[in-house]
Amino acid sequence: MIDIKLLREKIAETRTEIPEIKKIEFLVTDDELANVMTDHKKEDNLMLVVVVPTYSGFGEEDESGFNSYLQFFLCEKVDLKVFKNQDAYVEVLQRISEVVKTFVIKLFARENCLSLNLERSSLNIDTFARKSQCMGYSIEVDEKSYLNF
Repeated sequence: MIDIKLLREKIAETRTEIPEIKKIEFLVTDDELANVMTDHKKEDNLMLVVVVPTYSGFGEEDESGFNSYLQFFLCEKVDLKVFKNQDAYVEVLQRISEVVKTFVIKLFARENCLSLNLERSSLNIDTFARKSQCMGYSIEVDEKSYLNF
């Protein structure tokens, strides 16, 4: 079960390690993204949004633990009316995708203690657009930790 305090500390380090990320927001649910984007300025692009993990238990008495479900958004506030063609739209995603790659590599790096139990096979990265005036990528990954209840 990922400790939220530790998650916040590790994500704060990410901002210094990835200078393209200008702002970090923590949300309780992804439904709060619209509220955050209302006050978000284009000068604050690129933004990393971290959704507080959700958890579930697994296993039996002698081998049990928690699954933590992590979700991140790397996104920019955009005015879709200024895109004159599909190329402009794709260029934004291309620029963000470079940061996504760096972020995921850092997330799974050995020196990042969050990476110890992250399940690489659970990694899912999806594009999104027209969500609360922003576009970018959603990154989801699971963590499995064993404990005795």
